[in-house]
Amino acid sequence: MPMTLHPTLCRCCSAACAILVERDGDRIVRVHGDRDNARTRGYVCAKGASLPDFHHHPDRLEGAWLRGRESDVDRCLDDLSSELGRLIEQHGPDCLGVYQGTGAVSDSLAIPTIQALLEKVGSSQFYSAATVDVAPAFRAAEMVCGSSTLFPTWVPEDEAGSFLLCLGFNPAVSHGYLTMLPDATRRMQRFRERGGRIWVVDPRKTRTASLADEHLAIRPGTDGLLLAWLVRELMRKGADFEDLEAMTAEEDRAALERALQPFTLETVSRATGLPRSKLRGLLAEIRRAGRIAVTAATGITLGQHALVTEWLRWALLIVTGSLDRSGGMWFNPGWLARLDERSDWQSAPPEGHVGPGPASRPELIRSLDQNPCVALADEIEAGHLRALIVAGGSPLTAFPDPVRTEAALRSLDLLVTIDIQHTPLTKISSHVLPATGQLERADLVHETQTALAPAVVEPVADRRPMWWLVAQIGRRLGHDLLDGFDPDEATDESLIRRMVASGRAGRDAAEELVRAGSRGLDPSRAVGWVRAHALPDGRFRLAPDQLLKRLPDLLADDWPGEGDLMLVSSRQLRRTNSTAYVPKTSSHNEPVLHVHPVDARAAGLSKGDRARLETNSGSVLAELQLDSELRPGVVSLSHGGYDPNVCRLTSSVERVDPLTGQPQMTGLAVRLGVRPPREPERRSSDHENFDRGAQSKVE
Repeated sequence: MPMTLHPTLCRCCSAACAILVERDGDRIVRVHGDRDNARTRGYVCAKGASLPDFHHHPDRLEGAWLRGRESDVDRCLDDLSSELGRLIEQHGPDCLGVYQGTGAVSDSLAIPTIQALLEKVGSSQFYSAATVDVAPAFRAAEMVCGSSTLFPTWVPEDEAGSFLLCLGFNPAVSHGYLTMLPDATRRMQRFRERGGRIWVVDPRKTRTASLADEHLAIRPGTDGLLLAWLVRELMRKGADFEDLEAMTAEEDRAALERALQPFTLETVSRATGLPRSKLRGLLAEIRRAGRIAVTAATGITLGQHALVTEWLRWALLIVTGSLDRSGGMWFNPGWLARLDERSDWQSAPPEGHVGPGPASRPELIRSLDQNPCVALADEIEAGHLRALIVAGGSPLTAFPDPVRTEAALRSLDLLVTIDIQHTPLTKISSHVLPATGQLERADLVHETQTALAPAVVEPVADRRPMWWLVAQIGRRLGHDLLDGFDPDEATDESLIRRMVASGRAGRDAAEELVRAGSRGLDPSRAVGWVRAHALPDGRFRLAPDQLLKRLPDLLADDWPGEGDLMLVSSRQLRRTNSTAYVPKTSSHNEPVLHVHPVDARAAGLSKGDRARLETNSGSVLAELQLDSELRPGVVSLSHGGYDPNVCRLTSSVERVDPLTGQPQMTGLAVRLGVRPPREPERRSSDHENFDRGAQSKVE
């Protein structure tokens, strides 16, 4: 059979870059960027280029597993549904929970089917990766704008834009979060070539920082102080006062000015570890630019003061008149969502949409219509949650305190994993269902544009679409999850066509999207629509009372002294959270501990040593790599690995924000030391671990 070329979209992250997939029969041979695509212009990162390895990964799930033994899918579904029905009848609908991981986020048909399952069953036990790493961004948007759907986006191609401030954000590796920046390197270079200026604030000189005009190696966890000082000074001189008066309430402006008085240059310089001259230089750049863009990501949202820092980012954009205006940041209305055409905006209250949290953790609140992930183990231990479906993720590598989490998961009556690979989680699951991978299914993607990502190959073995698997669970429980579609007759395309037709109110829209294919359809880059009709009372909430009360907490921290170390969680080029896009044997795959040479020498460590990193919550062993790009006093370990697992250093009880449910996962005080002697380890693949663990469960 001759080699064939298929256009589609990469779904390793929400950037959804256009790719061309070379196929030899059922074999994926090569993936490269689609140069004819106007949005990504031939760009593909290491994750996308690794899709052939990932698709043919030796640990791919080919069939179902039932209590440690290979099974067929129908038998596994029958057994699962029978047991699940019994549990629901005995303990009520809230005994069933679902955790939706990052691997399901790009599966556009799985998400509504999962939601339908919980709604039809009547369970409130929904958990997602949002409360692991980005809950503060959602909450801040609700508190300032009245809606968690409103996120400002930087458009490097905006000719009126001239300045970008990048906080804890490394799009050259991760492409961002919530607001994506595909092909960041080229786009940032072109922005600078036409006169734009970029400042990056990060404890490490990241790939993104190497592209910038200035890099500020800030002390972890102090970004909020930097923003507070900038807002304080701009409200004295340099703000867009006309816009500020029109778009905010007078009492909010006065309250914020009073609250920011303690954030002096001397105080902020000492806390952040940044020279006063650099701080003055940054302020001068912002005043000179006028309207600016300020981006942030998990370097901020995983921190102790994440919610306040996110709010202060909004405040900086508001006082400079940079939101929903050319030269600043744009709100993407979406081709399908058409937010700019909505006239029925219902703003959240000043504290955001909140509700009673899980009974086992009454100090927490329910937000984003879900329970915070830090409460999952508590709900299991309390006996409230007895069956859990995990779709496209793993609490073992995402949640704080993974030792406790694993013990809780093992105690469940039913632990169901729907995924595409064998993982440490499948090893302990009672039911494992094999889902199709991104090249075997069609998706509707709509992060930066709306586009149809066609399937490239037919599923092999017993792999099934995730929506089909969930719909079959619902059917066996007596529920129709597809609104009249028979799951055995429906297809990816038929479900996507209906989704588009209902969203755009017409069949023609679905035909238009199908014709566009992976080229996609863009909304018009309109500005002013958020200001016109999306804000509560037509204004930004500049000074939410609950956040004003938290401002003094930024100044109350006991900052590390000489010789103390702080941990930042980082990202890897070939991973998206726990999903590695190259085989486990690859040297690119294992998380390594990055340490500045000065700190390594002080701890008596050298390159390649297996070092011990400790907090009061736990410890990890990791291979040490010397990294002079780090700020001295800062160590870095990437998030998402099972061994080493940075989550072992975190807590699901301490340093959890009750307003967001967000655990602190970065900016942690740590101790670094030499690994104690022990027997040599024999490392095995996840598949081997699965087989050995499954056999022991049967025996």
